Amino acid sequence: MSGDTVALDHQRERLARAEALATLVSELSGSGDRVVLAGALNSPPGHPELKPLLDALEDCWLPGENGLGVTYSSHNRYLGRGEWLEDNRIDYILTRGGLVPRE
Repeated sequence: MSGDTVALDHQRERLARAEALATLVSELSGSGDRVVLAGALNSPPGHPELKPLLDALEDCWLPGENGLGVTYSSHNRYLGRGEWLEDNRIDYILTRGGLVPRE
């Protein structure tokens, strides 16, 4: 199995999980409950597997000056090197139900 095939399998798995979580969020939101999802989603912004979650939830991220942010940094000596996640944002706090403050 090639590395590309393994990466695609992981992406499909993350997409399936995101779709399942988005369905659960929709069910919970129908009852009027507030929803918070926080965790390492291991996908940088813009990756397709995040779309179901971002369609169902609001992102709490307040980006830095350059509009980006890093939650997996190559400057952290305890993390691996040369990984595709390096120097990216992979951790998220997503909400539904009016929990994100507005300016």
